[in-house]
Amino acid sequence: MRETKIKTIDFRQLHSAINKMLTPCPAILLILLYLLCSHLQAGEVRLEWNKNTESDLAGYRIYYGPASGSYEFSVDVGNSASSIISELETGTTYYFAITAYDTNGNESEYSAEISYAVHMEDTDQDGMPDAWERRFGLDPYVDDAAGDADEDGVSNIDEYHAGTDPTLAGSNRAPRPPILYRPLNDEQVDTVTVLQTEPFYDPDIGDVHAGSRWQIYRVKDNVCVFDRYMTSSLTSLTLSKFILDADTEYSWKIQFVDNHGSASEWSEPGTF
Repeated sequence: MRETKIKTIDFRQLHSAINKMLTPCPAILLILLYLLCSHLQAGEVRLEWNKNTESDLAGYRIYYGPASGSYEFSVDVGNSASSIISELETGTTYYFAITAYDTNGNESEYSAEISYAVHMEDTDQDGMPDAWERRFGLDPYVDDAAGDADEDGVSNIDEYHAGTDPTLAGSNRAPRPPILYRPLNDEQVDTVTVLQTEPFYDPDIGDVHAGSRWQIYRVKDNVCVFDRYMTSSLTSLTLSKFILDADTEYSWKIQFVDNHGSASEWSEPGTF
């Protein structure tokens, strides 16, 4: 696993930030000092940071985008000191910064910025990413694109492009897209609420529910406030009170993943 550390702290910038915090306007009292950025697999990155110590800390927001200092995307990750950001475009450099916010909604300034270049690792240059080969027991150091691990007449490289398991004979079909159960569309809910779907269904006999990805967007500006992948067979999720704002409209959707790593299409979005 590679790890990229943030540049040396600019203490003049830190001093300026502290002076601003001494004004009458309430604010988070501790500026985030650094980020750690580590690569997981193609299109994903894990961010980690120093945790604040204030008793009224409520959570963090990650801001990121393909231009330095101009953040096209943001996600509220709650009171956690790490998060995985997914669906990053290969060949693109992204810039990340973090803010903290308190129980009154006051938000700190941005942390120092960190950048990360997304690329596809393919050590043996056979057209199949290393992470994908390792997942299915293939050798990322040997060009085995023309091989046929499950002897089903479909080459490994063709299985990769088709999104199927190269070690399982026959085509692995993706799960059925989740069907949202509650809340009902446009239903009014509390800031602490439960999202629930109908049961997992996969057309392949023996396939089981291995993961779920949940996303929530604020409707008025289409900002993603929650994006979480969970490696468990969850069909319901209880949201903490720090994720949702009162008197605000949200949309949500979910994606199921089976035990072969095949993901369903996204559910039809719901609103509440």
